[in-house]
Amino acid sequence: MEVEAGPGLTQHVLAHGGVLWVRADRRSCCTGSITTLRAGTDRPDDAAGYGPVPTGLPIAVRFRGAGQRRPDRLVLELRGRRRPRPAAYWDGCVYAL
Repeated sequence: MEVEAGPGLTQHVLAHGGVLWVRADRRSCCTGSITTLRAGTDRPDDAAGYGPVPTGLPIAVRFRGAGQRRPDRLVLELRGRRRPRPAAYWDGCVYAL
């Protein structure tokens, strides 16, 4: 999995513990299932299910997929001006079908 980090993300994650937790959530929809990604710096209760992702960045990225699927490219950004927070995108998209 290739990882891209947008401006400011690395500094934000380092200031909040140095680990970014990314989780794939699969939801059912009227047209089938949609997989979205959630990202955050707070350690989840089920942290043992997350695996390390080699990034070459000074932060650690841990990923938990939905089934066997994984994105080819994980795009990480910092979203929000008043309350910046990490966001993750599946191959650059908000969701994967």
